[in-house]
Parts: sequence; structure tokens; C-alpha cells
Amino acid sequence: MMRAIPFNNIPYVGMLFGLFILFYSCKQLEFIQPNIDEQLSAIVPPDMGTLSSGETMEIGVYLAPPFSYTTLTNYQWIKEANIDFIQDISGQHTLASKLSMLDMAHQAGLKMIVADNRIDGTDLQITDMMNDYHLHPAVKGYFIKDEPTPSQLADAATRYNKVLAYDSSKIPHVNLFPSYATGALGNIDYENNYVKQWINLVGAANLKYISMDNYPFLWNGTFRATEYYHDLDVIRRLGNKYNIKTSSYLQSVGVQGVFRRPSTDELRFSAYSNLAYGIKIPVWFTYWTPQHETEVFTDAIIDPKGAKTNLYDPFKILNAELKMTGNHLMDLKAVAVYHSGSNIPTGATGVPINFLIKPVNTSLDLIISHFLNPVTAQEYIMIVNKSLTTAVNAAFLTNNTVSNVQWVSKTNGSVNATDFNPSTSQFSSLLLPGEGRLFPLTVHVPSRTVTTLSGSGQVGHLDGGATAARFNFATNTGMGVDHIGNVYIADINNHCIRKIDVNGNVSTLAGNPGVIGNTDGTGSTALFNHPTDLVVDSQGNVYVADTWNWAVRKITPAGVVTTVLGWVIPFPQGITIDEILGKIYLVSALPSASNGKLYELTVGGALTTRTLDRFIVSGGITLDKKGDLIIVDNGSSVVFRVNRSSWETEIIAGQSGSHGYTDGIGTQARFYHPWGVSVDQDNNIYVAGAGNKFDDPGVYAQGSNIRKIDVNSDKVSTVLGGASAGYVNGTTTVAQVNLPTDIAIYQQKIYVLDRNNTRIRLVN
Repeated sequence: MMRAIPFNNIPYVGMLFGLFILFYSCKQLEFIQPNIDEQLSAIVPPDMGTLSSGETMEIGVYLAPPFSYTTLTNYQWIKEANIDFIQDISGQHTLASKLSMLDMAHQAGLKMIVADNRIDGTDLQITDMMNDYHLHPAVKGYFIKDEPTPSQLADAATRYNKVLAYDSSKIPHVNLFPSYATGALGNIDYENNYVKQWINLVGAANLKYISMDNYPFLWNGTFRATEYYHDLDVIRRLGNKYNIKTSSYLQSVGVQGVFRRPSTDELRFSAYSNLAYGIKIPVWFTYWTPQHETEVFTDAIIDPKGAKTNLYDPFKILNAELKMTGNHLMDLKAVAVYHSGSNIPTGATGVPINFLIKPVNTSLDLIISHFLNPVTAQEYIMIVNKSLTTAVNAAFLTNNTVSNVQWVSKTNGSVNATDFNPSTSQFSSLLLPGEGRLFPLTVHVPSRTVTTLSGSGQVGHLDGGATAARFNFATNTGMGVDHIGNVYIADINNHCIRKIDVNGNVSTLAGNPGVIGNTDGTGSTALFNHPTDLVVDSQGNVYVADTWNWAVRKITPAGVVTTVLGWVIPFPQGITIDEILGKIYLVSALPSASNGKLYELTVGGALTTRTLDRFIVSGGITLDKKGDLIIVDNGSSVVFRVNRSSWETEIIAGQSGSHGYTDGIGTQARFYHPWGVSVDQDNNIYVAGAGNKFDDPGVYAQGSNIRKIDVNSDKVSTVLGGASAGYVNGTTTVAQVNLPTDIAIYQQKIYVLDRNNTRIRLVN
């Protein structure tokens, strides 16, 4: 939103909201009003406050009463509308005028951000400015910059941190452009080269929040959907990644020819759609109606002469409701946002097939957000009716992990029962146009059945029926599954590749049992040397990490073995494939070779070494449904993601160097030298506990488990096993495994390489 508009330099092109921003020297938004003592300038959006666990949601307004309307009544109206903070609208008022505004805010129980032109001055001027204000009880923070261009970010970050250095309890306020402000931003990568750049320049630990403009209600009656949801999702994801609160401006005014005046229902939608994307600090633009020489504003909440408009009462009621819902949201993360209906916005994601809930009527236009409390692991759903004109009484179906659904009252914030029926797994909710509701869920891990697919439990090599077959898993090793459910095993100490059909019958696909070598050929004429992992493509070809041969081998369905690349990658350990790009990815078991290195290999044998920002100690690797690589670090006991565009890594779960067996959210969870990894059709991650560090004789029973990492929440739960080793079939609540080193997933089936039990287990 462009708020600072000089009359003489900027042509009228809807610049108040930053719609067609082609300018860089905006300084002043003027008001035509009686008895104004000074020209008002440098109008900036308000601070949104430092938020911490247990804090209530604070709501702000931009454009408080102009100075000549600084009366206790006008400020009390703001407070009565359930607003917590307002905005000092001028950087050029006298100090005495500013202090009188702060005094009035304090009398009304409000806070303010101070806008003072000295923020653009020298260090001494900034210090003098803060000395003048920082002890006033109504001061919440200081305006730094509204809508910096990319070239202005560094200066804004410097001044931001100067304010923090003087008084870290105050808020330095910077508000970012929306992505559609291409006149100011150009064609840059909005997420990485603007928003993320801002985070990096200030420092994620220093940022109080990320704030941006985002206005969807256009003059011609349309809704700017693509950019609206895109920008909300950008700051949602980056806020989650860097643990930074987010803020957004909610449209409550129009500009003739550019933006329409929102209706009551559109006000409601603006509020709840922002909350659904995890916004913790909603701020209304604008409370007081501006007057301008060239731009014609519609009435906002208060008209230009200080009278309440027809939006004031619904605005007041809506803010009270937002606080009741928002108080629950303050400690939650919006871990995923989905859309339902016949017209999913470009760039948005539809509701996954097996998600926690979905509408029975899939044509309903809804936002369905997944929230999580990262401390308690409590899960929530927020549902927003995207219709701006029609109420819906919608029925919803839950998946088999949900055993109860409640709802949060907007009157008092209490948690109440819905009409959830466990026998049908359904509940319903009435949603007004634009309305959102928050639903706490009771979620459990459903019980499954564990059986033995193959293996007698005796070490050796024997093909045949399920109960007779023998394997030799002397150390950590891997497995894979093809497109029809056949399982393939890297039988490491037998130096061969085994195949298990859907009935559990075992055969040797390639390799001569017990014979070490490095020979291409067919079936038993081909030789391997401690093959450790494999991956199967959609044609049934098996690619093998032939570890001690430093090779990648290919086996056709007929058992014909060729070498893709040999004697180049030191001890390749984990392997996965991207068939679309025709690339194979490997990690090494040799610490000196795996030090920040990831090996990318074409199926034709061309090798590229990728450098990562973290050390890798062997373990498993897989490709998820979004195209990221998921790696289990066996040495440091973490699971992390690799972005193949930037090659940046991000820890998903576990804490580096901290080993154990603890379920929890993300870095709160603990693993004990895990090994294998796989993803299901919904992109949930499964990790084999292993309990054995590569090249270390010690084994730890705490790794006798299979864990699941939820795709949205990074919530780690135990699917099978626990901290004790054993061999028990039955339900997953009682079944035991003994240091499993890999898993493979086919449809709803999970295959487990149960290393110390020398068996392949099936979870159904």
C-alpha cells in the first residue's frame, strides 16, 4: 500500500495501495480538514506488537484521527471498536503535538507507533528521537520505512537494528510491498529476493514480525485471488521457517476507479482469510477516511468529518470475534492451507485425499487450514467460507485419525462440542459469507496390523517360500518396491539383490550369494561387493548403491546388470531417483566424502557433485512428492530437506547430535541414529529407527521403531515399535521390531527391513 503520496510528483494510478507502483520518492499523504496545525506527512502503518506465548491477539488500525480530531471521544471510539493500537500519521508534527497524541492514546488505553522524520537522519538524530519518546507509556515502537524497494532494504534493515540496539523492547516497523507492485519491485523473485532478503538483512532473530500490504477487492467488482493468496502464503511459509510472527493489512476502504468499498461480508472475509494463513497481527486499512486532492476515497470506518459510518458497528463486533478466535491462534502455526471448490486459485493447493477433514460437497469454495500447537502437538482446522454473498451449512468428513471435533466460540473463546458423529466420521458447521471457524481436533495414530512377509529369522542365503527364506543383514542396508508391489532387498552380506513377490516368495535377482566381485552380467554371473541400498523405477529397473565397489549398478527386470558409474563415488550409501529429470541422487558413507556433498548422477553416468550447507553422515535418501530430497543423517540423528533449486537444507525433525527416542514436533523429536526413509502418497515421511551408527559396532534398542513425520506439521509419531527391541506380530500397539534399517511403501502397505530379526515385515 502506498500511503505517502506527494501531490506534485505522482500521477494518480491507485498508488495509495501500491497497485501500479512506479515510483520511489513518495513522502506525503495530505488531508483536507479544518484547523489542522501542520501539513501531515510520512504516513506509515502501525506497529503490531511483540507477541509471545500466551499473549492475546492485538488488532490495529492504520490512519487514526488526524491531529485536529485528537479528542478523547475519537480515541475511545477506537478502543470501543476492540482495537489495541493505532498509528501516528505524521513524521513532521511538532514534538509537543506528538506527545499530546500519545497522551490521548494512553488515556484511552491504546498504544501507538511513532513516526518521526529523524528516523532517516544520523545516529545522533535517531538517538535524540528515541530519547524524546521511549519512556512514554503509549509508545509501542517507531516507524522505519513503508514499502521499501529492493534497493532500499539494506538501509531500512540498518535503521531497524539501530532502533533495536537502543531499546529492544520497542518495535521497529517496516511494511513490505505486495508482489503485484511490479513498478517498484520489477520482475524479481518476490519470495527469495525481496521478502527473504529482508529477513536475511535484518536477521531472523531480530525481526518482530513480517508485515505486508494485500488488497483484493477491486473497483470493477472482481477479487484479486492469485496474488492475494500467493502473498499470504509466502509470509506464512517464511514466518514458519524462521519462527517470525506475520502481519497483514486488511482492506476496509475503497479508492474510486481502483478498489471498491468492502461490504460487511467482505470485511469478515478479509479478516478470517488472513487468520487462516496464520496472520497473528491484523491491521485495518483504513480506520479514518483520507481526503486527497486527486484520489477519491470511499468512506472507511469513520468518515472524513469524524462520524461513524455503517461499517463501524459490524467492524466492532467482528474485531471482538477475531480476538476470541485469535487468542487460540497466537500459539499455533498455520502449517498448511488448502482450498476446495471447483475453481482452485492459481498456485493454491487442493485438499489432499487423505487429509484430516474434507467437505462432503467438494464444490464448496472454502479455505481449509491446518494449525498446530508446536508445544502440545494439539491440531486444529480453520474453515473459511470464500463466498462473499452466501452462507453455507457444510458437512465435513474426517479421516481415520480423527476421533473428535470441537469448535471455538466467538463469544467467549470457549471450546464446545460439535455434532461430530464417530460412526460416520462427519460433522457440520454453518458459515456466514466470509466467515471462518476454528476447530480443535482429537487426533490419534490408528492401529494397524503387523505380519512377517518373508524370512525365517535365520542368517544365511536361501530362496523359497516366505517362512523358509534367509537373508544376511550384518549391517545397515536398504530396500525398495516396484509399481506392482514386488519388494527388492540389498542383501548386503550375501552380496546380492533379492526379490520378494507379493506372496512373500523370495528369489535372487542378481549376484552370486557369498561371492564378492565387480562384474556385469546376468543373474548370478553378475557380482557385487556389499550393496547397501537400491531404488526401483517405474519400469522395474533397479539401481543399486554397490558400496564397496564405489559404483552405481543397474539391473533390468530380467536380471541384466550393467555399471552406470564405477570407482568414482566413495562408498555410495543411500540412493534415490527422479525419473522425470533422469537423475539419480546418492549420499556417501565415508565421512570425508560425505562432508557437505551430495552426488547427482544422470542415468547415463554423468556425475555432478552438489555442495550442501551441512555435514552428512550416511543414511537414507528419498525424493518427496514436491521434488525435494529427504535425507536421514545417521550420524547426527536428524531428518532434513534439500531444495534442489537452491541446494539449501532445512531440518524437518530431530536435533543435531541429540540422540534418543522421543515423539514430538520437528526439532523436539529425537531419533537414535536412524537410517532408511520413504514417503507415502500424501508426502508423509517414514523413518527407520536403525539404532546403529555407520561403522560403529554399538547398537541401541532405542532405534527399534518406525516413525512418521506428518507432511504439514512435522509432527513425529511412532507407527511401530518403541525403545525396546523384540519380535512380535500383531497390532502396531503391541508389535515389535529389532533395529529396522529401511522401509518401502506401496499403496497403503509399509514394508520394513527388520535387520536384527533377519526378516521383512509388513504393516497393513
